[in-house]
Amino acid sequence: MTTKSAVFFALFLAVFATPLQAEEIRYENLKVSTIQSTGPAAQRADIVFVSEGFLADQHREYDAQVRSCLNILWSVSPFKELKDKFNVHVVYVDALRGTGYDSRGKRQIIYPFGSEYSGNTSSVRLTKSDKVRVAAANAPGADYIIVISTLAGRSHAGGMVVLAGDHAALPHEFGHLIGGLGDEYSSRSQLRDRDTHVLPSGRDLHYPNLQVDSKIDTTNSQSIRKTAKWGHFLDLPDADPIVSAYQGGYYRDIGVWRPSYSCIMRSSQGAIFCPVCHEELYKAILQKCRQPFAHEAYHRKFPLKNWKTKMY
Repeated sequence: MTTKSAVFFALFLAVFATPLQAEEIRYENLKVSTIQSTGPAAQRADIVFVSEGFLADQHREYDAQVRSCLNILWSVSPFKELKDKFNVHVVYVDALRGTGYDSRGKRQIIYPFGSEYSGNTSSVRLTKSDKVRVAAANAPGADYIIVISTLAGRSHAGGMVVLAGDHAALPHEFGHLIGGLGDEYSSRSQLRDRDTHVLPSGRDLHYPNLQVDSKIDTTNSQSIRKTAKWGHFLDLPDADPIVSAYQGGYYRDIGVWRPSYSCIMRSSQGAIFCPVCHEELYKAILQKCRQPFAHEAYHRKFPLKNWKTKMY
C-alpha cells in the first residue's frame, strides 16, 4: 500500500468506522440487573431478558412481565428441578417516542430492535436482531435471550425468543431453543406452516421428538423400540402407552410420528413435557452447565409412572 493510499484508508476509517461503532452502542440508557445468580456464567445456563418497546417510565410493567415469565418457567418440569442451574439477567433498553401518531392518536413508538408483525399479529420478528445480541452481551452471560416486546405475538429464531402477553408459551419456545425440539402439532389452520416446512427427501427430520414415516416401523412395540429415535424408552417399566408412536406432528396429520399422545410441544400451553422431550431438555441444560448426564439416575428420579396420571 502506498503512503497516499494508507492516508486515504486512515481517513476512511476515521470518518466511517466511528459512526458505525457509535450505532452499536447507542443505548446510553441501557441498564443491566442480575435477579438470579447461582454460579459462574461458564457453568450455568444464562437467561437474559431484553426489553423492546418499553419507555423509560415503564420499567415496572416490564419487570412484571419478566416475573410472570419466570413464574411460569419455574412451574414446569424439568425447569423447576433445574432452577439452580440458571442465572437470570434483565437488560433495560428504553424505547423512544416518534414524531408521528398511530390510528388511536397516540404517538408512535420507535422500537430499538425493529419489532414488526410477520404475516399476522400472532407472530413478531425483529429486523435488528443483531442489536439485541449487542445489548444482551452487556450481561455476564447470554446463552438464551428472551425479548419482551410490547407488540402482541411471539416467535423464536436465531437463539432468542420474542414474547409479548403470551407468557404461557415460554416453556414451549424454550423446548425449541434449549432442547432443539420440533413442533408436534398439526397446523390445520396455518397452512403456511406446512407449506414453509417441507419434509426432507430421503432422510429424517433432525428433531429428537419427530420421525418421518420412512424411518420408523410402527407395526408393533418391538418394531417401534428398534426403529424409533426414542426406542430406549420402551425398555423401561410403564412405557406403554406413555411412550410409543403417535401419528401427527411437524404441522401434519399424517406422515410424521411423535413419541407421546400429548406434550407441551404439541400444545404450546400444554401442562407438561412428554418423557422424551423432558429428557432432551434435562440433558441439554446439564450440557450447557458442563455437567454429565447419568441415564440410570435420571430415570430413577423421573420414572415413567410419574406421567401416568398427568397424561392419561
